[in-house]
Amino acid sequence: MKNRVQRFTTGAAAIVAAAALLLIAAAPASASTTPEPTTRVDRAAVEPDAASPGCSSDFAVSKTLRSGNSWGLCWRIDDKRGLILSDVAFDARREGAGSVNVLDEIGVAQLNVPYDIGGTVYNDITEYGFGGSFMQPMSQIECHEGTIIDAAGLSAEGRPAICVKEEDRGVAHRSYDGQYWGARGTSLVVSMVSKVGWYEYVTEYRLQDDGQIDVRLGATGDLSPGEYTNNPNGGWPIGGATDVDTFASNHFHSVFFRVDFGIGDGEQKVEKLEVARDGQVFNNPQLRSTMTDVPTERKEFIEPHGGFRVVNPTSLNADGHARSYDIVMTPDQSYNQNPQTDYDVAFTQHRSNEVYASQNRWLAVDGERDEVTDYVSDSEPLTDPVAWVNVGFHHVVRDEDQSPMPIHWQSFTLYPRDFTSQSPNIPEGRLGVNGNPAPDTGGENPDSHYPPRVQPGGGGGYEATPLLSPIPESIVPGTNLATYASAHVDGYYGVGDSAANGPQNINDGDSGTFWDGDHDSRPGTVTYRWSQFITTDRAEVAWGNWGNYNLPPASWTLEYLAAGGRWLPVELLDGQYGTDSSTFGQPRVANTLRFAPVQTNSMRLRAERGDAALMLWDWDVFAPGTGPTSEPTPEPTPTVSPEPSATGTPRPTDTGSVTPPAADAATASVTTNPIAEGARQVVRAEGFEPGEPVGVVMYSEPKTIGTYLADSAGVVDFAFTVPDVGSGKHELVLTGQQSGIAARVSFAVVEPAGIASVLATTGLSGPPVQMLGAALLAIAIGVFAVNRRRRRFHFA
Repeated sequence: MKNRVQRFTTGAAAIVAAAALLLIAAAPASASTTPEPTTRVDRAAVEPDAASPGCSSDFAVSKTLRSGNSWGLCWRIDDKRGLILSDVAFDARREGAGSVNVLDEIGVAQLNVPYDIGGTVYNDITEYGFGGSFMQPMSQIECHEGTIIDAAGLSAEGRPAICVKEEDRGVAHRSYDGQYWGARGTSLVVSMVSKVGWYEYVTEYRLQDDGQIDVRLGATGDLSPGEYTNNPNGGWPIGGATDVDTFASNHFHSVFFRVDFGIGDGEQKVEKLEVARDGQVFNNPQLRSTMTDVPTERKEFIEPHGGFRVVNPTSLNADGHARSYDIVMTPDQSYNQNPQTDYDVAFTQHRSNEVYASQNRWLAVDGERDEVTDYVSDSEPLTDPVAWVNVGFHHVVRDEDQSPMPIHWQSFTLYPRDFTSQSPNIPEGRLGVNGNPAPDTGGENPDSHYPPRVQPGGGGGYEATPLLSPIPESIVPGTNLATYASAHVDGYYGVGDSAANGPQNINDGDSGTFWDGDHDSRPGTVTYRWSQFITTDRAEVAWGNWGNYNLPPASWTLEYLAAGGRWLPVELLDGQYGTDSSTFGQPRVANTLRFAPVQTNSMRLRAERGDAALMLWDWDVFAPGTGPTSEPTPEPTPTVSPEPSATGTPRPTDTGSVTPPAADAATASVTTNPIAEGARQVVRAEGFEPGEPVGVVMYSEPKTIGTYLADSAGVVDFAFTVPDVGSGKHELVLTGQQSGIAARVSFAVVEPAGIASVLATTGLSGPPVQMLGAALLAIAIGVFAVNRRRRRFHFA
């Protein structure tokens, strides 16, 4: 499902900002230790910053996380089941596929609590409930730095009970290959609290910025005073008393979640992963992993090293692999002592009247069957699977449980498998890492640019420049960008003057390399890799010859790494792939290529050998604009409109500023104007080619903001932190790196205290200013009320 972005009108947002600043400026400056009151947000009073799901604005959550990836979902409060999420969709911005559905619905389906002493069993969902009067008001303790919104339950309209927030989840990834690649990740967290008897439960869904979903139930509150025993085998001694009933009864919490999958569009199926020993290699066992279909309804236990996934064979990522989600369950303490609980996970065909894991017949609308055991009894084919996940915890009571009881969590994970073609949080410099970096045949995978780390002369290629050189902030037009690249030479046994003499860099302008083509019929490949995106529109290649031993290639091409890890040939503007050459002691002869500008972090030269081994003296790659060449240019250099340079940063002029390029058919808008330095600005642009990378630069003192992928409709949505650029009017220029289409949008930047300082210098303070701020705020509320039905949530 494709979600669109809706935002406040700029005027309304400006009114709110002005009102808030006036009220703050007029308030007395005094410290207070009084705790902050619970934040209560009306469901329609805030606006989204991500694609919105297909439900009314009162029940929609849309959030673009700091990584640029976003989640959209609907929520509701069921009187029995509590917090239910539906229409859950994930948009990985670099994948370019837009918002892809993951779940049709997820929620608690039963909480079975049997006590070890026997005779006492509670089914907290069907006999009591998590919604209605059992739903608890949320405070900032449970919703730290989050937004609390009013919940609409069957018995609790208007109760501030739903917490939504973005939360740091720790290290997202780390790698070092001569350059450090590390980042922290965040999660969209949606939660509520319910009180059943003496226990208080936190239902929590954590939707990570990499597509993973962690589903948790936390239990806290107090031990039930009515559940003590004198049986030491059924409880644990609590406190210092030694008289009767000093043992708090041990018990189980078996929570059942109903997970209704909806991956993409079309039918889905269930597969089972089985891992078994399959022989031995030397002293190590060899394991065999197989995926087998689960064609019909059934109950299952998780076997050691095994698991299950739900896959949509017709919903494909950019690599052509079917999207799926694994159900990951760690070994837990499930209570499997009766037919209602004797499974880890069960799969049933979707039926709207199969709602509860047990006691379904007397609660579900038109409920015909009572429990999961009944649901699977007729072994229906699975084409729209629902998973019933049983996560258990055996609560062996301890002294530390008094009081209140420290919260304990029981959880499982929905783990994306091939939902995207690469990591959703992949850095720009790693976009080309997609496939085997060093296949067994030696050299480089044609579908990957990540260079293998091998020694020269081994037939597997050589990393001629192992460490990537940093690219300067500003690039002079015509700069040879090859000097900042790592150069990987693919195969052919000889690198440099000979295999024995070691590497010679073909990007240093002085020396070259040989390919011993007699040993391999594959095309010779040289790959340049940069630490960040560069922009280029010209290259020069100098071929060598040495009698019958080394000759120029029969043919060759120049390619760049495009969005989605695809290698594409450059689009030549004039000339052809020349093979002019020179031998030892002669001046180098450059074969010049001019092509449509490309932005990439990797390029490769691919050459087919002719009647002898290949010989390459030099390969240079230039930033746009006039620069030195190896030979006179026969025609005037085409004029190139100012655009992002090798680092995406526009080249400076003599005046110290840059005039941004003119806009084309694309349009762009921002949500906040004016905006303070250090604040988050949200940008939307339309009119680019589907899936193309779009470079973003802020003028007039140029600063690179980043590169973002347009979605399947040619739309780019992103947020960035306004850099320290000084007060005044500034402009964003967005340039499509394949189409050349540009869009621009202007806004004013103020210092963080800029507007408030104006109030101070003009002498405005006290009640008059407060009245003016209140009046502006009232106008803004009126604007919001008029647009209430069109609003979504914004959780910054």
